[in-house]
Amino acid sequence: MNLEFEATYENGILKPDQELPLQNGQRIRLVAMTSLTPSELRRLSREQRQAILAAAAKMAEEDYNTDTELTGFEAFSDEEMDDDSGTSRRSLSMCSIMRTHRRSNRKAL
Repeated sequence: MNLEFEATYENGILKPDQELPLQNGQRIRLVAMTSLTPSELRRLSREQRQAILAAAAKMAEEDYNTDTELTGFEAFSDEEMDDDSGTSRRSLSMCSIMRTHRRSNRKAL
C-alpha cells in the first residue's frame, strides 16, 4: 500500500496532519520530501544541494523504471517503422547518435 500524506516534525516525532490507515506498531518505509524556496536552497552548503539533487535523481530513476505511463508507449508508429524512404532509419540513427553523445558527456562529468 502506498500512502502520501503531510506531517509535521516536532521534537523527534512525525505528526501526520490526518489519521492514517495503519496498525499500531506497523513498520513502514518513509521517504521525506521538503519544499525549499530558492533562497533557502542557496543558503545550503554545496554538499547539501548535491545530496538533494542525488536523491531527486534516484527517485526520478525509480519512477522511470517502474511507472509504465512514463515508458509504456512506442516512440515510432508502425507506419514510420515500415517507411521505405529511409527517413525513419535516419531518425533512428540520429536518436542513436544523440544517445551516444549524452552517454559520453555523462562520463566526462
